[in-house]
Amino acid sequence: MFRTFSNGHSPGVSNCQCTGEYIWSFVSLPDEATWFYASFSITSPNMNTRQETMLLSSVAQVIELFRKSWEAVKVSQLILVSPKQINKSSGWLMEPLVEIWSGRHPVQCDNVFIFTLADGRQYFDSPHSIKHSDLRDLECLVSLPAHDRENRRARCQNVRGNREAATVRHT
Repeated sequence: MFRTFSNGHSPGVSNCQCTGEYIWSFVSLPDEATWFYASFSITSPNMNTRQETMLLSSVAQVIELFRKSWEAVKVSQLILVSPKQINKSSGWLMEPLVEIWSGRHPVQCDNVFIFTLADGRQYFDSPHSIKHSDLRDLECLVSLPAHDRENRRARCQNVRGNREAATVRHT
């Protein structure tokens, strides 16, 4: 979740046309959690299109944005903003994201998110050490439609193959 402060509210700068919209000059992230930066276009009923960028603090919010993308919203770019414990580097990284998968840890049975980057690397959002092939009930939650569909098909087949191998191995 992002946190806002009253001194970050900019009432005089607002050009918002919708009730309930506010302009904030900054937000805070109270813990080192993964978040997302999404760029998209919105087409109004009179066919005017405008570009927007949104900061999202959960996978559920990303899923909701993609549900809307079949209507008037078209997502053009999704960026994963990950802390060092997720990306295994020395600090925060912003990297293009093409897919979000969900799976279940075989021992702890908790949900694990798998973030597939544009370059094919994957990050696992789990406090437990896990191998991709050990995850159960894999499901592709979000797939950016603009990325290479052949690579996606190959990755999906690979993920399904890993799931089937894991199922056979653990039964």
